[in-house]
Amino acid sequence: MEKKEYQKALDYYFQSLAISQKMKRKDHVRNAYEKISKAFKVLPDQEKADEYYKNFSFLNDSINTAEKKVLHIIVERLTPREKTEERNKTLLYISIAILSAIFLGILFFVSKAYIKNQKKKMSLSSRKMNSSRKKMSR
Repeated sequence: MEKKEYQKALDYYFQSLAISQKMKRKDHVRNAYEKISKAFKVLPDQEKADEYYKNFSFLNDSINTAEKKVLHIIVERLTPREKTEERNKTLLYISIAILSAIFLGILFFVSKAYIKNQKKKMSLSSRKMNSSRKKMSR
């Protein structure tokens, strides 16, 4: 239609419409109706432009309704899956927090025992040193 050969464009659009209808491609049929409507509007044949625009509009609404139904079904199926995934994530975070707390608790008690042991060793070694100094000073 860019070259303003509207009648030739209409011939191709009608061929496209026939092929699309045979293939049962509603989206292509819809597009063909829209292009045919625009071509008739430019020619000007408002009656046929309106007729094909109505066909386009009806099919467009039908396709949009079907797409919305499909999307609604997909969303309904995803919602429980998403809830399960969210629950699993929460359990994972709780498990990590509990394991971290246990690890930190063990680390705390082990380090406390290590420090206590070191203090005993130091106390024992300082006693030995004191006793050996006392023996030397006698």
